[in-house]
Amino acid sequence: FGTISGHVVNVALPVISGLNPRETTNMAGVDATSGTTPADKATLLRGESVSGLYKGEADGVVQIVLQSEQIKNPDARISFRGLDNSGTPLMESSECYQGVVTGDIERFTKKLWEVLFPVGGWVPFRRSNNTADIYGDVSEVLYWEAGNGQLHDYAREARVRLHDMHESGNRAWGRYGVAVNRIGKLKAVPYYGEHFDNNVAVVFPKKSDGPATALLAFAISAEFVRSVRALDQTLKVTNRTLLKVPFDQDRWAEIAKCTFSSGFPKPFSNDPTQFVFHGHPAKAEPATVLQVAVARLLGYRWPPELDPEMRLADEARKWVARCDDLLKFADEDGIVCIPSIRGESPAAERARALLAASFGEDWTPEKERELIAETGSKATDLDTWLRNDFFEQHCKLFHHRPFVWHIWDGRKRDGFHALVNYHKLAEGDDGGRRTLENLTYSYLGDWITRQKDGVRRGVAGAEDRLAAALELQQRLVAILEGELPLDLFIRWKPLTEQAIGWDPDINDGVRLNARPFMASDLPNGKKGAGVFRWKPNIKWGKDRGKEPISLRPKDKFPWFWKWDEQIADFLGSDEFDGNRWNDLHYTNVAKQAAREAAKEGGR
Repeated sequence: FGTISGHVVNVALPVISGLNPRETTNMAGVDATSGTTPADKATLLRGESVSGLYKGEADGVVQIVLQSEQIKNPDARISFRGLDNSGTPLMESSECYQGVVTGDIERFTKKLWEVLFPVGGWVPFRRSNNTADIYGDVSEVLYWEAGNGQLHDYAREARVRLHDMHESGNRAWGRYGVAVNRIGKLKAVPYYGEHFDNNVAVVFPKKSDGPATALLAFAISAEFVRSVRALDQTLKVTNRTLLKVPFDQDRWAEIAKCTFSSGFPKPFSNDPTQFVFHGHPAKAEPATVLQVAVARLLGYRWPPELDPEMRLADEARKWVARCDDLLKFADEDGIVCIPSIRGESPAAERARALLAASFGEDWTPEKERELIAETGSKATDLDTWLRNDFFEQHCKLFHHRPFVWHIWDGRKRDGFHALVNYHKLAEGDDGGRRTLENLTYSYLGDWITRQKDGVRRGVAGAEDRLAAALELQQRLVAILEGELPLDLFIRWKPLTEQAIGWDPDINDGVRLNARPFMASDLPNGKKGAGVFRWKPNIKWGKDRGKEPISLRPKDKFPWFWKWDEQIADFLGSDEFDGNRWNDLHYTNVAKQAAREAAKEGGR
């Protein structure tokens, strides 16, 4: 198996005799599962140690055990690790469930900053924790709609595991417990009642006043991992396996008194990508302070500010309260230009004022330079950082789903640069269209008027600035009109509901709504970035999985029926394939025709 790549393979070589065993019959075995490569396993099989590799007491050593003792193991599992059968199985005091399977992760989950929260049917959604923060990783939301919305309907038709969605995982929601990664090192973190996905198992006490703190102390220990792996060495353990681990409740309750002297820990995070982030720049992780300040300047607020009932540490609540003093700095229309336009102060001055209010007496010019350096930028002032580095860092920090969009005309030093709150651009009831019109005709229009005046007066560079601004305005007008390739396309919406012009739905997420802005590059812009200052790593292409035919009739969803790239508007064939293509385009004429046909059919 040394030549296999891209697969995880665990190999067992059994040698079995046909003799009936006696009570004293022994078994011999060598366990090399801790070896990560074939070479490591070969070394362990020789009884030698591997540098940098954890080597348990049974790894690479011939172990002799009584065959009759194996029947005492949970499920009579064969193990050469010497299972600890002291204590009672965890199932005696706790329950454990695995989480939700959506069937279409791109449609039903988003990053928390992409959508409206806590309104709109979205709920916090926990994934495997692969961060250093014990309170992560809850940076996503699930389109749950109280369990009776689009996800429920889709799951019923697609035969996704409705039982898990409604009968299992929901028993944990709202409870304190432990969330365990089912894959890899089985990292465990405190659980606070969120919805969670299928790569996580949540263990919680059967009684609401049960030993959650003792359970947490046990789950974060190396002993817990050893006990689980003694039972099961598969890549992905089951929730049932976790319940069979022996748990000495009294012993771990005593350990918990020292480990968690104040009781079950309450959530707190200085990471702005996390659901429980308090929202205050002065307490954010140093490399993210400026990102938080700019987001606040554009009017964004984090979930704890909007939900006074959220479970939070007392310190976090104090920082949330301090955010109230910063609300006056938030821009009303969600458009902040980096140069001064329409009589508004430059973005750097406005950000500096917000930071000064955040840090109080600690704010100095040197502090500004320190914070810029913390981001890894070589800029020496906020204006330069905003123009050249902000958006790239913003995209990387927020998982390439930016919620502050930097729209520019391709001129680094003296061109039009605007930061726009994506939530304003995707606002319902035509609010998003009005925001884009405001950017296109008011802010950019004012800039164009100034450059025309400069051309008349012979100001150096005005003619080039005017040409760049007009080029940008042309693209923004085209996005407003929505003709391909600057159109919106949402694969799960029927043709009759596809947007005509700029009419986005914030629930569709940044990935799909950003496409028109990235479809046509500026002459001096970034390749593939369109009118954005930097190119976020967004791919449309084809998503994993396929659609059920019962949900996608051809008259409403022709793109799920085999399409020919040479056929205009991808009208589809008579053969269904269910492929989840996203980078398709339909003309406004085709969309309008579909709407009119639907009206005629309704009559």
